[in-house]
Amino acid sequence: MKSIIMTLTILLIAVVYIVQISPSQATNLQVHELSFADSSGAIIHSEVFVEGTDLSTYELPEAPVKDGFVFVGWSYDFSQGMPDANVIIYPQYMHSVYTITTTIK
Repeated sequence: MKSIIMTLTILLIAVVYIVQISPSQATNLQVHELSFADSSGAIIHSEVFVEGTDLSTYELPEAPVKDGFVFVGWSYDFSQGMPDANVIIYPQYMHSVYTITTTIK
C-alpha cells in the first residue's frame, strides 16, 4: 500500500511539474507570408511559411508574361530560407525587343 501511495505521489508531482514548466518552455512558431507579384504589383500567388523554412526546393509559381520582355527570375534569393517578415517577390525582366536605326548615305 505504501508503494502505491508513493508512486501516485511521485506521478502527481511529475504532472504538476510538467503543467507548470511546459508553458514557459514552449516556443511560438513565427509564420510569415511569401507573396509573388506581377510587373504591375498585383499579387498573383501567396503562401504562408514558418520563419527559417528551407525554400531551396520550393516550386516557384509560373512566371508572369510581359510583352517585349523576357522573364529572367524573381527578386529573392531562395537559398536564404524564409525571412522573419512578410515578403513580396517581384519578377525581373530583360528587354527582348530592340530597335536599331540606321542611316544610309
